[in-house]
Amino acid sequence: MDWKIFFLENKEYLIGGSLTILGIFIGWLLNLIQAIFQNKRDDALYLKRKREELYVKMYDFLMRFEKDIRIRKNTYMAKETKDLLNIIQIESIWGNKQTTDMFYKLWKELYESLPEYKNNFDKIFDENNEKILTFQAHIRKAVSYTHLRAHETGRNL
Repeated sequence: MDWKIFFLENKEYLIGGSLTILGIFIGWLLNLIQAIFQNKRDDALYLKRKREELYVKMYDFLMRFEKDIRIRKNTYMAKETKDLLNIIQIESIWGNKQTTDMFYKLWKELYESLPEYKNNFDKIFDENNEKILTFQAHIRKAVSYTHLRAHETGRNL
């Protein structure tokens, strides 16, 4: 069989079939690219949700812990507060390093303020609450949509 004659006699079919195959491949490639970007978006939203949940628990813990050290005589932490801390320690994998470090630093500062409550209750209470509110403002910013988009695009906003 002579391939040259075969091609000349069937070139419309061969070109049409080749273009069809090319179109199918391009369509598949576009679907693959769309799926990759969709997965990245889904991953980013999942991470955002997990961080939001973690940061709510961190804020709740700090409020509970501050109350515990203020009112407890024998122990410095209630069982519910300890349980919440155990959950936070497990779930802290979802938090970013800066926020997690800030949380543990604040926890230490609150703990260290325990003896000072006896001497200057109002001042220490106000200082601790101010620190907790600063942490709350930080976590609100950390999970904001604008901040999330900045991480996705590599920009600082």
